[in-house]
Amino acid sequence: MEPEESSSPQSEKSEKPRGEKSRVLTALSALALPVVGALSCQVLPRAPEEAQADVTHGAVHSDQHHFFSRPFKCVSLNAWGKPDYITGMAPSRFEEVARFLEQEEVDVVALQEVWFERSREIFLHLRGVDVAESPFRDSLFLKSGLVTVSRFPIRESLSYRFTAESGIQALAEKGALFSALELPGNETLHVWNIHLQSGNESAHIREKQVEELCEWIEAKDDGSPLLVMGDFNCGPGSDAFDRFVLSLQDKGHIEVSNVGSTYDPSLNSFASGEESLVLDFVVSVTRSPLAGSPRFDRIFDEDDLVSDHFGIFSQMSFTERRETPLAVAKWVDTPEEPKE
Repeated sequence: MEPEESSSPQSEKSEKPRGEKSRVLTALSALALPVVGALSCQVLPRAPEEAQADVTHGAVHSDQHHFFSRPFKCVSLNAWGKPDYITGMAPSRFEEVARFLEQEEVDVVALQEVWFERSREIFLHLRGVDVAESPFRDSLFLKSGLVTVSRFPIRESLSYRFTAESGIQALAEKGALFSALELPGNETLHVWNIHLQSGNESAHIREKQVEELCEWIEAKDDGSPLLVMGDFNCGPGSDAFDRFVLSLQDKGHIEVSNVGSTYDPSLNSFASGEESLVLDFVVSVTRSPLAGSPRFDRIFDEDDLVSDHFGIFSQMSFTERRETPLAVAKWVDTPEEPKE
């Protein structure tokens, strides 16, 4: 991914909100959203449960040799795409994410909470990519906030809206964004970008949303490998997450990211609580029993935040096997750097 030149100035990083300032910002956000949402929801129709996603094409077909000679890289990030006066973060944070994607040559990016126009700076100036966006709109948000960016052509993309939802979060039209990527050799990779309901009190809502998600994945399953990325707002040990992983058992070899905490509750208390620290995941599923383990890392840390989520960076390698299609090719560990 290569960024186009942008004339927007790069601002200095501001001090990140903590403690009382964070609680005040969160409270203001909570008060403002219901008021604006109530006014606008009176005139907007309910979004359908499924629709064609909006896709902007710019990706080119990759050379097959080049594809197999380097790790496949993907990123999942909840961008916290609220205005800066609510987050208290530096205006240049979205451009910082774009620089990371370009420098690391990331192949696929799953973004959540890309609600307002400024947050689109993450991908707006990247060249040679396809961009799929959910078309669902409601109240004050820019669509549902789900965006998938790919260096490989997006052959098909569908947007799904959860019918199980409650409270103010219903304004965000949370759901899933499905994209079928066209890989070298005319093979396909299915990418699911998801965002579940937040809050420790919403466990029953997430369980219903997972049921819907599993039905969607099953309906689109054609034997292609899967990547499910996004903000689950729950983790291992929860009924929703465990049920989701269990639903994939008959589809092949499963790898689940494990990078420790992925969320900073000191910035945003909407999903606060001990269990809220591990919310984001990259889950890969391949058909080959010879599959290896991808490498997972956090993108940002507490001292270098661009969101209330840290983001997940995954690297995995496809091994070319000429006698079998890519759908059953093995994924192997990324070679470690030699130790000095």
